[in-house]
Amino acid sequence: MFSGSDINYNRNDYINKKAMKRRIIITLSAMMTFHMFSFAQRSENFTTFTEDGAWCWFSDPRAVSLNDKIYSGWVAADGSIIAGSYNTKTGEIKKTCLYSKFNKDDHANPSFLILPDHRIMVFFSAHSRMGLGKKEPAIWYSTTKNPEDITAWDELQTQTDNTEGWRAFCYTNPVMLSEEDNRIYLFWRGGDSKPTFCYTDNYGKSWSKVFTLISSNDNVANRPYMKVASNGKDEIYFAFTDGHPRNEPLNSIYYLKYKEGKFYKADGTQIGSIESLPVAHKDCDVVYDAEEQYKKTAFGIRSWIWDIATDTAGHPVIVYTRLPEETTHQYYYARWNGAKWENHKICNAGSWFPRYERDKSTREPEPHYSGGVHLHHENPNVVYLSKPVKDIFEIFKYETSDYGKTWTQTAITSKSKKDNVRPYAVKGAGEDAATQVLWMYNDRYPGFTDFNARIKVNVPKEKPSSELSKAAVKNAMKRVARRQINEKLIHKLADWTNGALYAGMVEWAKMADDSIYFDWLKDKGRQCQWAQSVRVNPALRYHADDYAVGQMYVEMYRTFGDKKMIEPLERYFNFILKYPSKRSLKFNWGSDSYPTERWSWCDALFMGPTVWAKMANVLDRKDYLKFMDKEYRKTYNYLYDR
Repeated sequence: MFSGSDINYNRNDYINKKAMKRRIIITLSAMMTFHMFSFAQRSENFTTFTEDGAWCWFSDPRAVSLNDKIYSGWVAADGSIIAGSYNTKTGEIKKTCLYSKFNKDDHANPSFLILPDHRIMVFFSAHSRMGLGKKEPAIWYSTTKNPEDITAWDELQTQTDNTEGWRAFCYTNPVMLSEEDNRIYLFWRGGDSKPTFCYTDNYGKSWSKVFTLISSNDNVANRPYMKVASNGKDEIYFAFTDGHPRNEPLNSIYYLKYKEGKFYKADGTQIGSIESLPVAHKDCDVVYDAEEQYKKTAFGIRSWIWDIATDTAGHPVIVYTRLPEETTHQYYYARWNGAKWENHKICNAGSWFPRYERDKSTREPEPHYSGGVHLHHENPNVVYLSKPVKDIFEIFKYETSDYGKTWTQTAITSKSKKDNVRPYAVKGAGEDAATQVLWMYNDRYPGFTDFNARIKVNVPKEKPSSELSKAAVKNAMKRVARRQINEKLIHKLADWTNGALYAGMVEWAKMADDSIYFDWLKDKGRQCQWAQSVRVNPALRYHADDYAVGQMYVEMYRTFGDKKMIEPLERYFNFILKYPSKRSLKFNWGSDSYPTERWSWCDALFMGPTVWAKMANVLDRKDYLKFMDKEYRKTYNYLYDR
């Protein structure tokens, strides 16, 4: 059980067996305690679905599950719309860009629908505007060519009919009802800011006219925010607000159900039909009444909607936030018990999560953005939520056995370095699936148009394999590289320590399946102005350590062909050729001789000759190669002991 290093053993010592027994028991107890609580880990230790992706919480389903695969999508930092699949059995991840640089805004994330033949349909739109380079506002959609395969898609199509208004399209929520011959309903926020929809009976070949779902005559300027759920057969459920909490000091939560062309309250009272749309707020269920709260307490507490599902009895369950103050967020759970709505607090949610880069005089632009809460749709007694722990947002699982009155808490992430927000319980994963929840891990998140985030999966990373196959080695390299680019560099960017790192990273970037590594290297090169390190002491300006960084510069030039990446190095090498050092290679620190002007130490044979050879190659400079060869031979002869 213990190695020799674990026990300080001396044959002249008397070993107390009872003390040894206690030590073993204590060690085993510590090991058991660790394993009992190891489910709560730093977010960095969980599997990354994508290194570059973000989403909002009003386009759903963000992720669906089918036959051991999770299908999801996100908006990359440059606005590209990406679809991905994660195999929960093998860990294989596949990604496809649906539209490059579409809309740099997390509101544009795609939503997913699995068709009866297991092909996958996806929908997305820009955030209330045309986006970049679009001819006209539209909802874009496509279908995979093959079942359960996101690598090949049909040509993108558009649905361009909308309600009138300057906001164009925003958010997509597709629903298919099997008992309506697989009719697909598509919901979005329309041009007039109202919940809007149309439907298709032929998988998107043609669409019905556009309907406004909700619009209140007494407040025509408001813009309700809506969440959508369905049993997939014959019913669709809606939870919505008066508007945005920024604009509505008494923002309430409402409920509505659709079935067979008609709309109902939770108690079964019919309040409209497709022919009589839109439905008014006042005719729907009021789940949380902010106005009534104000009348009772003279204190207005606005709310915002987050998710809706149904329990095994078909009763709706809703999670939302109450916002007594911009810095005080609270998660609430509402459930229809068959006779009335019951509301119970889940927990405090802290303050807003965006890390907006501003000074103290500038107001937070989105103070109502909570970390996020989402229902487990297969078991709405479970919610996943994000709340701060010592200023870092972590992911938690909350469970209730008494319809929301009391809750037990289980941490999923703990002691993370950065925020974890907007958890999403994968639709269709099943109550017992090991992989249940995805979330955003924010490297940087000033706002919804300026973000650098990842999508995480609640699967702990595998330990590096000891196998020496190509796949295993590449996987280990990827893990090291991924971790390295997220660590702060502790030395100056052009220092030799980083020069050695860059030399490896640029070779990895060439074989990696993600441009994030090249982006990281470009950023470092720009910050260094593509120049070598400069020492204060001019007598050390020839030091090979200072231009080891040039190995990366040359390889970046090979890849991107931008001459500015090597111009400073070329000027520096030309200077050395014109004024070469005449110093002795002999180490004598007591004199004014600095042997490090030449390649007098073995490490220099990595730092110096490599850059000279690379520069000679890309610039076709034989004089560089001649200088390198001469200096290398001098070093070899000096260091070699026959």
